[in-house]
Amino acid sequence: MSETTLITKRYNDMASFASKVNKSVIVFKKKSLLEDDENKIKYPKLNVSVNELELAKKNLRESLQELDKVAATTERSNVFTGEPESSALQTLVLKNETDRNEIDSILHSLDEGQVLTRTNFVTLDKIISILDNERNLLFKKMKMMH
Repeated sequence: MSETTLITKRYNDMASFASKVNKSVIVFKKKSLLEDDENKIKYPKLNVSVNELELAKKNLRESLQELDKVAATTERSNVFTGEPESSALQTLVLKNETDRNEIDSILHSLDEGQVLTRTNFVTLDKIISILDNERNLLFKKMKMMH
């Protein structure tokens, strides 16, 4: 596989993974907003269907488990082909015990059907930011090759 093909695949995989995580987090943030009666009045058209919630739960669980798998095996997974462009993703899932515990907490909350906390959302936002940064670095690398 040529370097251009590999980078393109890595970019597409990362973009797809980041999008899946981001869409799921948005659904959970909307659900969190709807927990407050004031927000229901403020945003009367905001709703989250059961199907939307179940898909978000499934996708987020799979994504976080994929990150967990990377951490547990210290190897790249199918989603993360090749070496990361920055050390931030690796630091998050491999070296930072606090973040790893928070990911475990989020998985537990998803399994128990609990509402995600502000701390959970901070961790999820951090993951999304790292994934977006990784994707942007791959995009720049692709652009330089053409």
